Amino acid sequence: IQMPNNLLTKTLLQMIM
Repeated sequence: IQMPNNLLTKTLLQMIM
């Protein structure tokens, strides 16, 4: 659940942008 967390954060950051 740690690896996917990073991917999720990146995707969320891109979506917010």
